[in-house]
Amino acid sequence: RDESRVSSKRLRHVAAEYGLLENKQRISFQVLAASEDFQRGFLQALFTADGSVQGTARKGVSVRLAQSDLPILERVQQMLLNFGIASKLYKERRKAAMKMLPDGKGGSRQYPCRAQHDLVVSKENLVRFRSEIGFLDDRKSARLEKHLAVGARGPYAEHFTAAFSGLVPEGEEEVYDLME
Repeated sequence: RDESRVSSKRLRHVAAEYGLLENKQRISFQVLAASEDFQRGFLQALFTADGSVQGTARKGVSVRLAQSDLPILERVQQMLLNFGIASKLYKERRKAAMKMLPDGKGGSRQYPCRAQHDLVVSKENLVRFRSEIGFLDDRKSARLEKHLAVGARGPYAEHFTAAFSGLVPEGEEEVYDLME
């Protein structure tokens, strides 16, 4: 298997500090409030472990992160926005179903599988993803580089529009405008 395992008391201490031990299946508030460097490293590790580069130059290329836990993808999307990287969430890209999977004993059997959701980074956001986040894995980095190098014009531009369903006044709040 092409994997690495790390055992470290110091790493465990850092994971505890950022709320990553209590519930490994969630991105904690501490991670969202962490430094830019910490968030970058967190996203690099997540996309290296679970992300992929998909598509072709003709049909379009994207970096994707698939999860059955939608709140994780929503938090990842929020973190990417901190780096100026827009992404799109596709809910229930694959429906929940029973699937035939390996049983760990040399055979296979039916297992219930939860719905899968996809977070997709595409178009000109790929260039920003490469420069701001990227992959720790050379193969994934090379695949992204190869796709971004194809074509004289580069990736398609991303046009942004936002819509909201309504504005409901809830009072006034004191606001502070700070610059770092």
